[in-house]
Amino acid sequence: MRIGVVAVVEHSMFSTGYTNTGLAIAELMREAGHEVVFLNTAGNGKGWWDDCADLKNYWSIVKVDDARDFDLIIEIESLTLSAEQRTRAGGRSVLVLRHPAILSELESVLFASSKAGQRDITGLQEIWLYDVAADAEIGATQVLELLYGVPVRVMPYLWTPSIAATYAKENGIQPWIAHTVAEVRKEPNNPIPWQVHISETNSTNASATVLPLVILREVKRRGQVNLGRFVAHNTDMILRSKFFRENTLKHCTDEAVGLSGEFVGRQR
Repeated sequence: MRIGVVAVVEHSMFSTGYTNTGLAIAELMREAGHEVVFLNTAGNGKGWWDDCADLKNYWSIVKVDDARDFDLIIEIESLTLSAEQRTRAGGRSVLVLRHPAILSELESVLFASSKAGQRDITGLQEIWLYDVAADAEIGATQVLELLYGVPVRVMPYLWTPSIAATYAKENGIQPWIAHTVAEVRKEPNNPIPWQVHISETNSTNASATVLPLVILREVKRRGQVNLGRFVAHNTDMILRSKFFRENTLKHCTDEAVGLSGEFVGRQR
């Protein structure tokens, strides 16, 4: 089959989780013997390959409006097509959902902060829901079938190491375990403190620094792990919240516990 995977081909391959999901699906489909093309929803069509140049020659990319004669179109969460684009591309259209569906739907109703436009499900024929998302919520498949009016299939969680492995190879970066072993050998009697990176997006209530920070405070308080400083990423927005600064952050990094760390913004 000729399969199109919808993607945003711009900026860095590390800019969004959509890239890894799309690439993982594309690799799986190619391994199964199908022809795979990325359908780019971005206007400029630039990006990705400056981070992972070795991957450039392995994949074909066309603008989504130029997509024709496909047997299957795979859309991913908010990366959806219009009814006109689906008809023009041809074939069956399926939507892959990675996150707990009920939570995502409820949050979208309460906090209308998504940049995605109005959903157009005309021509959509199936939904593929990650098994981890289906297991997280009782009745998720039934809710989705009710909302979308199409069959819902549960699929295995997919992830590919290709992006990270290619970037590490091109930049001569050792695997973390090799670095850790080398450091331990330097001072075998002085265990290295754990440095925890909190990588939540802080763009939704379901992905925020709050819960990891509370967990780290409890780990530090119990003293069963040699916990060093933490690094919290993507924190530009949450640090503007007075409630977060004066409540969560203040109580989790108080002197009695001794937990401390660094807050950084979105990094490429």
